[in-house]
Amino acid sequence: MLKKRQARLLGTVAAIAIAGGIALMAAPSVAAPIEANRTYSLLNHRDGSGQPPLYGLRLDGLFSGDSNEVVTFDFDENQVSDVGLSWDGSNQVTISGTIFGGIDTGTGYDSNKSGAWDLNFTYTDVNDEGDYLVDRQETGTGTLTSQNGLGDFYLFAESNGHFAFKVGSNDRCGGCLAGWGWLNHNDENVNADHIYYSDFLFEIDTTVTPSSEAPEPATLALLATGLFGLGFAARNRRAGIRT
Repeated sequence: MLKKRQARLLGTVAAIAIAGGIALMAAPSVAAPIEANRTYSLLNHRDGSGQPPLYGLRLDGLFSGDSNEVVTFDFDENQVSDVGLSWDGSNQVTISGTIFGGIDTGTGYDSNKSGAWDLNFTYTDVNDEGDYLVDRQETGTGTLTSQNGLGDFYLFAESNGHFAFKVGSNDRCGGCLAGWGWLNHNDENVNADHIYYSDFLFEIDTTVTPSSEAPEPATLALLATGLFGLGFAARNRRAGIRT
């Protein structure tokens, strides 16, 4: 009698576990806009506020402090630019790589004030809010270093009153995956006043394919329990114990 009860109980556990696992797999979840621990290539945003060339980073007044000095950086320049974004799955987003840019003439770049730059910027208090990754605390800092002797600059996150940086769907590019946020810049490691049109505004290359959808660990555990229970019950049936 005891063996019959044990077998019957295991059969019930198996059925519940499998049903729960299937329900969990089918339940909708709000995923972060990008996958953790992957590096995504960054592109110019198609709707930058300045005239061509398009850009992924704009730092007006970088050299002179004059807001009329338009300074942009081309994330798509074929010979030089190679910049990416990664998220550690927790609170840190890093934007780093090589970009091309300088004083923007409206049709190209001033040959005396442009070239290749090394960009390294990190946000350290980014929160996964489902559809968006958001920094609301102005935690980002970084550096922009010229490879051509045009200067070394420090960058600091700046808030618009609601957030300092965001990754997610962007209406200005038809719902594309993008990153945007405001910046301050200085040639000393001291935060400075914000100059209008100093910001990140880039698209994220979604051809970097996230890994295939996989069941959550809890789902796998439930399924494993269910399969174990079914196997145990089958073994008892073969031994002549009715369930």
